[in-house]
Amino acid sequence: MKHSRLAVLRAIETKGDARAYVTSDMLRKYTTSKALAASLLDSETSVLAAGVSDFELIDVRNIKLHFFAVVSSEGDIVTSEKSAILRRTDSGWRVATFE
Repeated sequence: MKHSRLAVLRAIETKGDARAYVTSDMLRKYTTSKALAASLLDSETSVLAAGVSDFELIDVRNIKLHFFAVVSSEGDIVTSEKSAILRRTDSGWRVATFE
């Protein structure tokens, strides 16, 4: 589970395939890694650090993670906070949605 949320950010930062860490519903919504990245970060933004600040157990298949990212954007260092719902699938924990 730990790897899904941060792996998405890492893949975005390294221009990798961030879609490998999301559910099939998210794959339909974001047809490219670039589209997924654009939903989370502005262009010309670099992730400097990320971590989980809190979590909620929704049910046996879903966990809500509150996370932060410290980013560099246009010469400024900014902290961004978001939430992600992780869903347990046959292939492991995957990001189902971002809030």
